[in-house]
Amino acid sequence: EYAKAGDIVRGKQHLEMVAQIDPNDSYGYGMLGWITYLEGSNTQSLKYYQKAEELEPGEPKIKFQKSLTLIRLNRTDEAISSLKQALEIEPLHKEALPTLVEGLLKAGRASEAIPY
Repeated sequence: EYAKAGDIVRGKQHLEMVAQIDPNDSYGYGMLGWITYLEGSNTQSLKYYQKAEELEPGEPKIKFQKSLTLIRLNRTDEAISSLKQALEIEPLHKEALPTLVEGLLKAGRASEAIPY
Protein backbone atom coordinates (compact mmCIF):
# COMPACT_ATOMS: atom_id res chain seq x y z
CA GLU A 1 0.00 0.00 0.00
CA TYR A 2 2.89 2.38 0.69
CA ALA A 3 4.16 2.07 -2.86
CA LYS A 4 0.69 2.61 -4.31
CA ALA A 5 0.40 5.77 -2.21
CA GLY A 6 3.67 7.05 -3.65
CA ASP A 7 5.94 6.26 -0.71
CA ILE A 8 8.36 4.06 -2.65
CA VAL A 9 10.99 3.89 0.11
CA ARG A 10 8.57 2.65 2.77
CA GLY A 11 6.86 0.42 0.24
CA LYS A 12 10.13 -1.25 -0.64
CA GLN A 13 11.05 -1.68 3.03
CA HIS A 14 7.65 -3.20 3.74
CA LEU A 15 7.87 -5.61 0.81
CA GLU A 16 11.39 -6.68 1.79
CA MET A 17 10.09 -7.46 5.28
CA VAL A 18 7.17 -9.42 3.80
CA ALA A 19 9.61 -11.40 1.63
CA GLN A 20 11.55 -12.38 4.75
CA ILE A 21 8.39 -13.42 6.57
CA ASP A 22 6.80 -15.17 3.58
CA PRO A 23 9.44 -16.16 1.02
CA ASN A 24 6.71 -17.78 -1.11
CA ASP A 25 4.83 -14.55 -1.84
CA SER A 26 5.17 -14.10 -5.60
CA TYR A 27 3.15 -10.87 -5.53
CA GLY A 28 5.61 -9.29 -3.09
CA TYR A 29 8.59 -10.26 -5.24
CA GLY A 30 6.82 -8.93 -8.31
CA MET A 31 6.18 -5.62 -6.58
CA LEU A 32 9.82 -5.48 -5.45
CA GLY A 33 10.78 -6.10 -9.07
CA TRP A 34 8.61 -3.20 -10.20
CA ILE A 35 9.88 -0.80 -7.53
CA THR A 36 13.52 -1.59 -8.27
CA TYR A 37 12.76 -1.27 -12.00
CA LEU A 38 11.37 2.22 -11.35
CA GLU A 39 14.49 3.03 -9.34
CA GLY A 40 16.67 1.90 -12.26
CA SER A 41 18.17 -1.00 -10.30
CA ASN A 42 17.76 -3.35 -13.24
CA THR A 43 19.95 -6.22 -12.05
CA GLN A 44 18.13 -6.33 -8.71
CA SER A 45 14.79 -5.96 -10.47
CA LEU A 46 15.54 -8.98 -12.63
CA LYS A 47 16.42 -11.06 -9.55
CA TYR A 48 13.09 -10.20 -7.95
CA TYR A 49 11.18 -11.03 -11.13
CA GLN A 50 13.01 -14.32 -11.50
CA LYS A 51 12.03 -15.25 -7.93
CA ALA A 52 8.41 -14.22 -8.55
CA GLU A 53 8.35 -16.24 -11.77
CA GLU A 54 9.83 -19.25 -9.99
CA LEU A 55 7.00 -19.07 -7.45
CA GLU A 56 4.25 -18.39 -10.00
CA PRO A 57 5.40 -19.48 -13.46
CA GLY A 58 1.98 -19.03 -15.05
CA GLU A 59 1.56 -15.32 -14.25
CA PRO A 60 1.76 -13.26 -17.47
CA LYS A 61 2.17 -9.93 -15.66
CA ILE A 62 5.42 -11.13 -14.08
CA LYS A 63 6.71 -12.27 -17.48
CA PHE A 64 5.75 -8.95 -19.07
CA GLN A 65 7.35 -6.83 -16.37
CA LYS A 66 10.45 -9.01 -16.37
CA SER A 67 10.72 -8.39 -20.12
CA LEU A 68 10.87 -4.64 -19.52
CA THR A 69 13.84 -5.14 -17.23
CA LEU A 70 15.49 -7.43 -19.77
CA ILE A 71 15.04 -4.76 -22.44
CA ARG A 72 16.80 -2.23 -20.22
CA LEU A 73 19.62 -4.71 -19.74
CA ASN A 74 19.92 -5.08 -23.56
CA ARG A 75 18.94 -8.74 -23.32
CA THR A 76 16.52 -8.49 -26.22
CA ASP A 77 16.23 -12.17 -27.09
CA GLU A 78 15.37 -13.05 -23.51
CA ALA A 79 12.86 -10.20 -23.37
CA ILE A 80 11.19 -11.42 -26.56
CA SER A 81 11.03 -14.94 -25.16
CA SER A 82 9.44 -13.68 -21.94
CA LEU A 83 6.89 -11.65 -23.90
CA LYS A 84 6.00 -14.66 -26.03
CA GLN A 85 5.51 -16.71 -22.87
CA ALA A 86 3.21 -14.03 -21.45
CA LEU A 87 1.16 -14.08 -24.64
CA GLU A 88 0.93 -17.87 -24.64
CA ILE A 89 -0.73 -17.60 -21.24
CA GLU A 90 -2.80 -14.50 -22.01
CA PRO A 91 -3.04 -14.01 -25.80
CA LEU A 92 -4.66 -10.57 -25.58
CA HIS A 93 -2.33 -9.13 -22.93
CA LYS A 94 -2.74 -5.44 -23.71
CA GLU A 95 0.84 -4.45 -22.91
CA ALA A 96 2.82 -7.53 -23.92
CA LEU A 97 1.52 -7.63 -27.50
CA PRO A 98 2.69 -4.18 -28.67
CA THR A 99 5.92 -4.51 -26.68
CA LEU A 100 6.67 -7.81 -28.40
CA VAL A 101 5.99 -6.44 -31.87
CA GLU A 102 8.16 -3.38 -31.18
CA GLY A 103 10.94 -5.58 -29.80
CA LEU A 104 10.86 -7.90 -32.79
CA LEU A 105 10.98 -4.96 -35.20
CA LYS A 106 13.88 -3.33 -33.36
CA ALA A 107 15.72 -6.66 -33.32
CA GLY A 108 15.36 -6.96 -37.11
CA ARG A 109 12.99 -9.88 -36.75
CA ALA A 110 9.99 -8.35 -38.54
CA SER A 111 8.86 -11.64 -40.05
CA GLU A 112 8.27 -13.00 -36.55
CA ALA A 113 5.99 -10.04 -35.78
CA ILE A 114 3.58 -10.78 -38.64
CA PRO A 115 1.47 -13.37 -36.74
CA TYR A 116 0.94 -10.86 -33.93
